[in-house]
Amino acid sequence: MSRGGFHKLKSPWLRLAMFAGAAGLFLLGYYWGNQYKTPSELEVSAAIVIRPPLPLAQFHAVDPAGHTFELSRFKGHWSLLIVGDPDDALVNPTLALLSRVYNRLAEFPDLQEDTRRVLISTAPTSDAFRQSGLAQAHAPADQLSELTSQTSTGGAPANLHLIDPQARIVALFTPDRRPATIAADIHSIITANP
Repeated sequence: MSRGGFHKLKSPWLRLAMFAGAAGLFLLGYYWGNQYKTPSELEVSAAIVIRPPLPLAQFHAVDPAGHTFELSRFKGHWSLLIVGDPDDALVNPTLALLSRVYNRLAEFPDLQEDTRRVLISTAPTSDAFRQSGLAQAHAPADQLSELTSQTSTGGAPANLHLIDPQARIVALFTPDRRPATIAADIHSIITANP
C-alpha cells in the first residue's frame, strides 16, 4: 500500500466509518440470528424440552360425562397434561402448580384461552375435585399403562407435560419450579412452534 493510502486509513473519519460499518454488520448478524433461532437455541429456564417431540402413547379413557376420551382429544391445540390420581400425594403438588401456571398465562390471554388443561387418572375423580376448565378422564390402570410409563417419574412428584397440536410431548416441567417461569417458558415454546 502506498504511503498516501496508509495515511488515508489514519483519517479519523475513515476509521469512524469503518467502525460504524463493522458495528452495523455485527448488529445485523445478531438480529438475523435471533430471528432464525433453531429449536435447540430456545431460551427456557424451567422447561425440559423434548427433542424430537415424543408422540403420546395411545390410550382409551372416559370423561365424567361418560364420553370417550382418546389421543384425538389432544389434536389441534396445545395442552397441559398431568397423568396420575388426584388423591396421590405425589400428584397434588402438580395439580396445584397447573392452576397457578394457568393463572400466570393470563399475561398472554390468547395463549391462555387456547391451552387446554387435562388430568388423566386410573380412578374417577370425586365431585369435590372438580376444577373449572380442567378436562378429566379415567381408565383402568392396564389401559393407561403405556401412557403412565411414558409420563412416569418413578417415585417423584408427577410432572406437568406440554403437549403440542400433533399430540406430542414437547416439554415437561417439575413441580418445584415457579409458575411465572413456567408460564414464560410455555409462551416461548409455543411462539417458537406455531
